Amino acid sequence: GIMTVSNYQKPEIPADEEERLSELNRLSILDTAAEVRFDRYTSMVADIFDFPVVLVSLVSHDRQWFKSSIGLDLKECPRDISLCGHAIVQQGVMVIPDTLKDKRFANNPLVTGEPYIRFYAGAVVHSPKGQPLGTLCLIDHEPREFNEQQCKRLRQFAELIESEIKHNSDLEELRASVEFSAFYDPLTQLPNRRLLTDRLEKLLELSEFEKRQVAVLLFNVAGLRLFNQ
Repeated sequence: GIMTVSNYQKPEIPADEEERLSELNRLSILDTAAEVRFDRYTSMVADIFDFPVVLVSLVSHDRQWFKSSIGLDLKECPRDISLCGHAIVQQGVMVIPDTLKDKRFANNPLVTGEPYIRFYAGAVVHSPKGQPLGTLCLIDHEPREFNEQQCKRLRQFAELIESEIKHNSDLEELRASVEFSAFYDPLTQLPNRRLLTDRLEKLLELSEFEKRQVAVLLFNVAGLRLFNQ
């Protein structure tokens, strides 16, 4: 359930949190460098909605980290005070017209101190498997109204962010598949000669660098032809 600390509410933990974190880690997007494909969306959203701060936020075990940001110098903050942490457990877009009039957030350090959040709107960004990874969110330093049409548009932009994440995931799966077919026998699923050669070359380079020796053990397997039947 929700815990209250220092008169502000900590985010609830999703019921399937372990699976959610596993999916977030599998996507290998946390703590990665800035990318134009994400930054172009935050910049576009800031212009279209006329907001000073726009973030692509990913909520991990104990922090929220910003994959892309406009108008904010922070790269991350503790999950305990994260507004996006609240948004990922909700359906639709979470809108807080005035944080100072909302008892959940009025005393939150991100409201009472930098970056002085007075308005927040966050649309959940899901993984390819449907897990809530974080949000595409809008922040202002003044209270604002946000209508249904604006919520719908923000949701559409969040779906574009989801498409970018899925595209990257699909490319990684394709790369892994190609690598597997190149280095493993399709019948036995065992490493093939190409993989042996590749690993030996790397070991020889490493041994030369570290002034160490490499030993190769050869052995014969009787009845190997039975695998081909």
